[in-house]
Amino acid sequence: MQEQIKYDLHLTDWHLGLMSGPAFALLYAAASIPLARLAEPRDRRIILSACLMA
Repeated sequence: MQEQIKYDLHLTDWHLGLMSGPAFALLYAAASIPLARLAEPRDRRIILSACLMA
């Protein structure tokens, strides 16, 4: 899908990296805090299995 966006918006690989890199990092950071709080009182194996399946 990134190739289509790159073509439609006339972006370079550098521009595409600037758009997708911080977005991935922010999503990862935002998801890690609730998952860590959920893993503390619950069974970590089930949470890890669910994350790997997603």
